[in-house]
Amino acid sequence: MNDPTPPPPPPPPPYSERTPLFSDRSSRPPSYRCRWDDAGHASYNECLEQSSQPEKNRNINNILKKALGSVALAFALVFGVIWGFYGVAIWWDGGGGKSVKGVDVVRVGVVGAGPAGINAAYALSKHKFPSSKEKNDIDLHITIYEQNSHVGGRLIPSLPKSDLKHELHAEDFATGGLARNSILASAAWDSLGLVYGVTGRGDERTMRTGFYNGRGVVSELPRPRSELGFGRWAALLWRYGLSVSYGGNVPTGTMKAWDAMLERAAKGRKGYESVWDILGGKMAGALGLGAMTRLQRNNIGDGYRDEVVRPQVRRQAGMGLEDISDLALSMALEREYKGTCVEGQEGNFEKVMKGFAESSKAELKLERKVTGLKRELFNETREMWVVQAIGSEGLEYEMFDHIVLAAPFNATLFPDAKLDMEDVLYTPAHLTFVSTKSAPKLSIGSGLDQILLIDPKTNIGTDTAKTKEINEITYIRDVFSLSTSSLVESRYLYRITASSPLSTGDVHALFGEENVDAVQQQSIENAWPVTMPRDGGDRGEFEIGKGRGLWGMGSGEGWVSSVDWMWVLGGVVGGKLGEAVEVGRERADQEG
Repeated sequence: MNDPTPPPPPPPPPYSERTPLFSDRSSRPPSYRCRWDDAGHASYNECLEQSSQPEKNRNINNILKKALGSVALAFALVFGVIWGFYGVAIWWDGGGGKSVKGVDVVRVGVVGAGPAGINAAYALSKHKFPSSKEKNDIDLHITIYEQNSHVGGRLIPSLPKSDLKHELHAEDFATGGLARNSILASAAWDSLGLVYGVTGRGDERTMRTGFYNGRGVVSELPRPRSELGFGRWAALLWRYGLSVSYGGNVPTGTMKAWDAMLERAAKGRKGYESVWDILGGKMAGALGLGAMTRLQRNNIGDGYRDEVVRPQVRRQAGMGLEDISDLALSMALEREYKGTCVEGQEGNFEKVMKGFAESSKAELKLERKVTGLKRELFNETREMWVVQAIGSEGLEYEMFDHIVLAAPFNATLFPDAKLDMEDVLYTPAHLTFVSTKSAPKLSIGSGLDQILLIDPKTNIGTDTAKTKEINEITYIRDVFSLSTSSLVESRYLYRITASSPLSTGDVHALFGEENVDAVQQQSIENAWPVTMPRDGGDRGEFEIGKGRGLWGMGSGEGWVSSVDWMWVLGGVVGGKLGEAVEVGRERADQEG
């Protein structure tokens, strides 16, 4: 007779805001690694079950523990006597019978290894905590989570070298000159001894940019703009009038004020509670004014605005003039006017980011995507943040006293964290890199290095291209490789930035099928933040909810976007977090 069917397992306990993830017996917050099912799910309870030892292993462990118990007991007795004499000596030397100070372990998790996250970790690691006999020492444990396989943020490519046969770098992805971020360059030299940026040794060449209207190139400008010769200037003056001169002055005053403000913020991190505390002074006008209004006030004609300024801004900001502020407009034009990346900088940005990450002594958890954030009670008295991340080995959970959110994210992804903050909106970019024997057909015979399409939907030779917006076709640099006959071959490396991925037919239409050696594409989901005009209605607080140990960049990229800006914000937040740790230590000492 068959055995009756066993009863089903009991249902899981109901969810509670105070459901403990870990045993409260441990004084040190643990971390766990889990497997997940085919659907990509694993609950907290499943994680804990998978972390437990089988019964057989526990029996073996019990036998070993009993065998070693006697030895451990004898050792403990001897050690206890020695330590007792040592403790009395310390008590006597300290005077007044004061207890020996302890060590407060503070665990900080940073989400995102871009400029903001790296500098938040670095600034916190360099924070000077006052030391005295009455206060416990601070032992910082910093962990940085990054969903990519590298530090540096979304500009660091994750393309396999074998696909294109040439290694790509952040400098190849950036439409503006990364090496012109002077705050980061100064920090790299002062803190790491690394030379990064413009050195003034003639390490930058002029790039010719043509503006294409669907039939031909109607105008040209050099990058940097300072290389504009009299003949080219006269041709532009004939077509656009005085708008040529007025256009060159659009970013001057705004960017001068911006540079001064950024220098102050980089040096004096104390006192800033929000993004508005940094920007709300001299930059308030540029933040609240729209780009179109600014161009009208500067007497920029419609022709120059639509045929020159609009394509330039689209390349740098990924948006139209109607969608950005005066500050975003000025920053985009300055990048166009100052030039491209200097020669020989390929890979230096990532090198600098790695240097600061290593100097912070933070634990790097690469290829870990943070998928959950929750406040939990630990040891029945202490609330901590639980980070849920998914990596190659499954789900992981780890507990922290403080969390710094330094990567693009949507607050709705972390409902348990109750994030009361503004989401930053982003637009995507689709980059196509082409190794080719020839320049694009649009510029053959002209000597142009870069093509900006006045109408981004201009037909480039295929029907499918009519539905795709192409922002730029840009020569990056020469690349070299060995041919099958062991001869060195030179090729041109181009970057095409578009609203959607290009097809093979699109690329062949641009360069000719016979000229294309290799093609590599990569999409950047959060390429360009939307920087619309705004006032100080939302101040962009760095601390998300007072006293919770949760920090962010104040949605700073929604105000303005640059590497230097995010680097400074990360430093400010790292400094504020250091101050908060000090306050927490003093409060704990008083309560203890």
